[in-house]
Amino acid sequence: MKKDVKLLGMAAMFFMTFASCTNDELKESYQGEEISFTTRITRAVEMNKENLTEFKVYGLGQGSNSFFINGQTAKKGDNNIFNLEQSAFWPTGEPTVKYWAYAPTEIAAQVTMAPGSQIFNNFTPGDDIENQKDLVVAYTTVKMEDAAKAVPLQFHHALSQIEIKAHCPSIDKQVYIKGAWIVNVNTKGKLQFSTAAEAMNYIEWTPSTPGKYGVSLDATQLGSKKESPTPLLAGKTNMLLVPQTVKGHDFEAESGAYILLLCRVETHHEGQIENDQEGGNSQGGPIFNDGINNEHIHQLFPITKEYNPDAYGYTCVAVDFDWESGKKYVYNLDFCGHTSGAGVYPPENLPEGLPKDDDIIERPEDKDPGDPVLDNPIRFTVDVDKWSSGHGDDEEEEVEV
Repeated sequence: MKKDVKLLGMAAMFFMTFASCTNDELKESYQGEEISFTTRITRAVEMNKENLTEFKVYGLGQGSNSFFINGQTAKKGDNNIFNLEQSAFWPTGEPTVKYWAYAPTEIAAQVTMAPGSQIFNNFTPGDDIENQKDLVVAYTTVKMEDAAKAVPLQFHHALSQIEIKAHCPSIDKQVYIKGAWIVNVNTKGKLQFSTAAEAMNYIEWTPSTPGKYGVSLDATQLGSKKESPTPLLAGKTNMLLVPQTVKGHDFEAESGAYILLLCRVETHHEGQIENDQEGGNSQGGPIFNDGINNEHIHQLFPITKEYNPDAYGYTCVAVDFDWESGKKYVYNLDFCGHTSGAGVYPPENLPEGLPKDDDIIERPEDKDPGDPVLDNPIRFTVDVDKWSSGHGDDEEEEVEV
C-alpha cells in the first residue's frame, strides 16, 4: 500500500445532517486520525437521524471520469458514523473529491448516476399517501487537506410537504367532509443534481404526468365546536409530492389544478318547524325536525328534494400550486365564514378512482361547473414554512387568496 493513500475511517465515514433543521447540535471528539461525530436533529418530519440507517453514495475525483465509490451503501454504525460496505481510499493525486448521496436506498425511480449527470427519472412518491417515503439527497465537495476526516454530508429534503386543513367558523352551520383530493398536479418527475441550481441545494425538478392525490374519509365534522382547523388526511397530516408550479383551474379552458372535496353542509336552528309539501321550507333546503335536541336542520348542500343525512356532493376550489423542495405548504380552507361559502361545482370530467354511491348527488341541471354551491367560493390561506422549523429561527410566510 502506498503511504500517500489515505484510508477514510474504517471504510469511509460520513457525518449526516439535515438542511432546514434548527438547533442542531454537533459534538466533535478527536481520536488520532479519525474524527467521530454525534448529532441531534430537533425536528425532521419524515427522514431523520433515528430512521436514516443507510444511504447510497457516489464519489468522484476532480480529474477522473469514473466513480471510485460507485453506488455503495453506507450503513449506520456506532455514534452515528456511517461506514461503506467496502473500504474506500482517497484517489491518489486528486485535490478535490465530489460526493453524491441519497436515501432511502430503494426508491421508485430510474436512477442513472454518471460523472457528467446524476438523474432520478420517473420518480413517483406513490399514490398511497399513508405510506409515502421521504427522499433526501446530498451533494458536497471535499478537499485533500480534509481527507482524514469523516465526510460531512448535509442532506436536503427533495420533496414538498403538503397539508390540507379546513375550518367552519359559522355558529349555526355544520360542514361534514368525506374526502379531500388535490387534482391535476404532477405525480411524477425527473430529479437531477445541477450546479446551476445551487440556490436550491443543487436539486432540479422537471415534473410530468398529471394526476390526483388524496383520501376518502369517514364523515369528519368541521362545525363551530372545532376551534382550530381540522386536518383532512387520514392516518397522517401531510403528503410528500413532487415540487412543481401549476396554475389554478380555469373553467373556460378546462385545465389547471384544484382541491376537490366531498362534503355536506347543514344549518341548525332552535325549535321545530313545519315542512311544506316538498319537504322543505322558505328558509332554504329540505329540513329535518330533531325533537331530541329541539332543533330543525336545513340541508343546504347537496341539493335534494328530501332531507337525506347521508347525502354528499363534490365541491372544489381552484388553487395555484408553487411548491419548492424542502418546504411545507398548509392550505387552510375556510367554509361558510363571513366572506366565504362552500366552494364551486367542480369540472365536468372528474378524475377516476373517486368514491361513487347512490348518496353522492350530482350537480343540478341548472348549475354549471364553476358556479358557487352556496353563496360564495371557499376562501383559503397558505402557510409556507421550511421543514423542521417551528423554533423561531425561520420566518413563516402566509399568503391569502
